[in-house]
Amino acid sequence: MRTLSKLIMVVCILALTLNVHAQLKVKANGDVKIGSQNPWPSGGKLVITGINETLEARIFPASANTARFWTANSVYAFGFGIDANGYGHIYRNLCSPSSIMTFNSNGYFGIGRTPSYILDVNGNIRVNLMIYISEEKLKSNINPINSENVNLYKLRSVSYNLNTSGLKSTSSVVQTETMNSDNIISKPEEQDNRVHYGFIAQEVKEIFPELVYEDKDGILGIDYVSFIPLLVSELKQQTETINNLKQEIETLKAAYGNSLVTKTNKSFGELYQNYPNPFNESTIIKFRLSSNVNSAAIYLYDLQGNQLKSYSIGTTNESLEIKGSELRPGMYIYSLIANGRLIDTKTMILTE
Repeated sequence: MRTLSKLIMVVCILALTLNVHAQLKVKANGDVKIGSQNPWPSGGKLVITGINETLEARIFPASANTARFWTANSVYAFGFGIDANGYGHIYRNLCSPSSIMTFNSNGYFGIGRTPSYILDVNGNIRVNLMIYISEEKLKSNINPINSENVNLYKLRSVSYNLNTSGLKSTSSVVQTETMNSDNIISKPEEQDNRVHYGFIAQEVKEIFPELVYEDKDGILGIDYVSFIPLLVSELKQQTETINNLKQEIETLKAAYGNSLVTKTNKSFGELYQNYPNPFNESTIIKFRLSSNVNSAAIYLYDLQGNQLKSYSIGTTNESLEIKGSELRPGMYIYSLIANGRLIDTKTMILTE
């Protein structure tokens, strides 16, 4: 009976061994094949084959630990894996692994940082063309922009240097050789110190809260592209205002002839056209006074000839700034008076 039992055991072990050898083959040169498909595919040291079946290779730690799969040569190494927090990564630097790309179970993908958006990049992006979906059938509650409520003039444009030290980066580790961890291949890129131009997100949020986004770390971002239709709407409004004012000027010329045109008296100085013109926030009026001028002032009138303001100017001054908040939108006339004589008169336009 014992002999029979031993015989049955030997037969089972032999059958199992034959089955394993049928699925796992090792060539004399060390090439390994796993699977039943023939002929043997060429070109790899380890080949997993199959036909009409799903093929999987798994690295499976029993607990929520970090697991990585690496491909490497004597200098460079890249790995794919998962960390203990459930984030997937593409790694570099076998001797001291660091993540260069990260993704989560929601499909959010980060390059150089843990993603807070579907695609989250810490660095510059270069493309030939960016196309934004703008199909009408994908939009609802469509309404024209009310130019009177745009308030673009309230935004503060600034210049700045980028400071990325407050951002969480996943690619700040130096790269070393695979077989020699003392030999540094590359270091993280130095911070870009060039001057940039834009807005401050906290300030934009007070005027256009719908254009500001906040990630889970409290970092604010701006949807700059959405400013394009706002700018177009503002430009259309200003163009309409300018055309209306031009029409008013032509009407006044037709009604009063040359009475609005003054002769320039340059014996005591010159008056120049304000810039910018039209304006909405402020404008600069430049002038030149001769050395024989004892007193001078600039007077501001409406189109009906009513004096609205007067600005006393020193004889050494060269310009005067007028704030748009001091006046209502419209067209105005300003004149330079020096030593009691009219030097010149010009018009300016204040838009909404």
